[in-house]
Amino acid sequence: MKKSNLIGTAALLACLMGAAEVKASIVIPSTSVTWAGQTDPTTTVGVNFNVTDNSGIYTYSYTVTDNAPADKPLTSFEVDLFAGAAASITVPTAPAGYAYYDNGTTVTWSSTGVTPLVAGGGGSATLTFTSTLAPGYDSGSAIDDGPGPWGPAGKPALFVPSPVVVPEPTTLIAGALLVLPFGASTLRGLRKNRAA
Repeated sequence: MKKSNLIGTAALLACLMGAAEVKASIVIPSTSVTWAGQTDPTTTVGVNFNVTDNSGIYTYSYTVTDNAPADKPLTSFEVDLFAGAAASITVPTAPAGYAYYDNGTTVTWSSTGVTPLVAGGGGSATLTFTSTLAPGYDSGSAIDDGPGPWGPAGKPALFVPSPVVVPEPTTLIAGALLVLPFGASTLRGLRKNRAA
């Protein structure tokens, strides 16, 4: 076997082994949005969200901060879903004293009883779930019994599970590296034909 073929084979094997490595990666870095109250625009709710991928299981994390007065806690937080995404959602988490609902088009966390989902006056809570679907851009809202509801005024504002498949960069790079030897052999063949 020629030295160049041996080096090419070793490089291809190294790329394939690197592509098979399993580790969590950040798909959507920490991103923040601020929503103004629809009945009182001087009050806001902040949502900091990110998405991580652990071998095809995506963790969606939303940290919700209620900047309304202390006597106006959030009673629910809702994330809109793309059609067909609800079946992929598992392992929802939130503070104690909450209920989790999934009606097929939204995921909702709501307080149950006297404990608010998110305390007013700067309180915050982290709400998460996992899904086998990669993120897409959609919307959400937060509800209270005062200056809210809060939301992005009909515009997409959050990353949520999406049935649309988007290849990850490592997949694209691995695919390009697999095609590289064929391109090199084609160029060699063209050079030989030109010389003859």
